[in-house]
Amino acid sequence: MKFTKLTDEQRSKIADAKGPEEILEMAKEEGYELTQEELEAISGGGFWIEEYYCPECRSRDVGVFKNSKTGSCYSCGYRGTSDQFIH
Repeated sequence: MKFTKLTDEQRSKIADAKGPEEILEMAKEEGYELTQEELEAISGGGFWIEEYYCPECRSRDVGVFKNSKTGSCYSCGYRGTSDQFIH
């Protein structure tokens, strides 16, 4: 998900979600189509919502997946292992 485009209220709702179903429902309500990687991570409980930064462009618009130990920057396209992203 594009976290830099989320409001503080939306970020709070995602952080407080009781399970992946709530996150998927929120995305659907907002008209956001999740990528296959995002779907798998959220449904498996493996998506980190904590603040991470891209090591290349320093954007906060990143998704870091603990199950696959990978991450992606939605701003510059950087992909790497989760330990390469700045926490």
